[in-house]
Amino acid sequence: MSLRIMVGLSPAFRRMLYVAAVLILMAVTLVALALLPAPVEPVRIHNAVEIGRSPDSVFSFVTTPATWPKWHPATLSVEGMTHHTLGVGEQVTEDYRSGGFPNRTRWTVVQHEAPRRWRIEGRGKFGERASITYTLVPTPTSTRFERELRYRMPNRLAAWLELLIRGRVTEESALALRQLKSVLEAKTFQ
Repeated sequence: MSLRIMVGLSPAFRRMLYVAAVLILMAVTLVALALLPAPVEPVRIHNAVEIGRSPDSVFSFVTTPATWPKWHPATLSVEGMTHHTLGVGEQVTEDYRSGGFPNRTRWTVVQHEAPRRWRIEGRGKFGERASITYTLVPTPTSTRFERELRYRMPNRLAAWLELLIRGRVTEESALALRQLKSVLEAKTFQ
C-alpha cells in the first residue's frame, strides 16, 4: 500500500492494519522458534541430602515407583510395574505436574547398580527428553542421596518457555529431597 493511500485511511483502520502486521510478525517468529532445534546442552538440576538410613533401605524405597507420590511433590500417579525396585529394561508411566504444567512420561530403567546408582530415561508428551539419576554414597551414619534431573526441550520455543518455569521445577526438586528425608527418617517408616 502506498503512503498516499495510507494517508486517506481512517485512524481506526490504520491501527487495525498495524495490529494485524504485529500479530503476523509475532506468529512468524513463534513458528520460526518452534522449527529451530533446541539448545544442545540439557537443563541439569542436581540436589543432594543426607538421610539417616542405610543405602539399601534408601535405594529400595526410591527405586520403587509406588513410593514416588509419597515424597515427590510433582508426582500425581504411577502406572505399570510400581511395587518393586525396577531393573534394567523395566518401565513405568508417571503422571506429574511439573512447574505447574501437567505431563506424562514413560520411564525406562537404563542403569541399576544396587544400592549405589539407578537411572531412568523417558520422553514426555510434549517431546522433551529426560533422565533422572539417583546416586547413593554411604557415610558412617547415613546415606548421601543425590538426584540429578536432566532434560532437553524439543525446540527453541519450548526451551524459551521452559525458562519461565525452571525456578519452580528447581524448587520442586529441592522440596522432593527434603520430603524424602522426612519420610525415610520418620519413626513410623519400616
